[in-house]
Amino acid sequence: MSKKSAFGQPGLLPQMNRLIVYLKACHIGLEEMFRKNQRYKEVLNNHKLFYEWFHDLLFKKEENMLSIFGNFVVKDRNYFKNPPRSSDYSEMKILLINYFGGLLQNEEIIRLALSLIGYFNWFKDQDSPVSSLSSQDENHYWNTVIGILKGKFKNNGCHSLKSFFPETNIQEN
Repeated sequence: MSKKSAFGQPGLLPQMNRLIVYLKACHIGLEEMFRKNQRYKEVLNNHKLFYEWFHDLLFKKEENMLSIFGNFVVKDRNYFKNPPRSSDYSEMKILLINYFGGLLQNEEIIRLALSLIGYFNWFKDQDSPVSSLSSQDENHYWNTVIGILKGKFKNNGCHSLKSFFPETNIQEN
């Protein structure tokens, strides 16, 4: 990501706003896609819980894990001698740190948003990263979601959010 960040403005807040817009767009796209499928009905009815979890992911310190933002105290550790390392963060937090640090390509924000939504709905309460969905279901989900949503992020050959938010005039090049 260049010095001009999300929506052409530098800084962390525009990146956060951009990610939230893409999370909302992906939720809208998933709703349209799975509206008739009872199996995914729970996914469609838990937006509030998702955003509460997302807030906690950013700001809460979990046991043996650091938060990304906010104030926290870690006892019995000297960060000058033993600085933070990747094992101090969950996999989802590392993805977010890479996004906020500009290490993800602009196009990868859709994949990040879908990963956060998918993790919240299927993986977050499991002890191991193995999904309760079969691998065939999981592959079908990703192929379907990415195939359908990828096209929705285009308008007149340009990357756009218009199909998700037709009442606004949000467009990125």
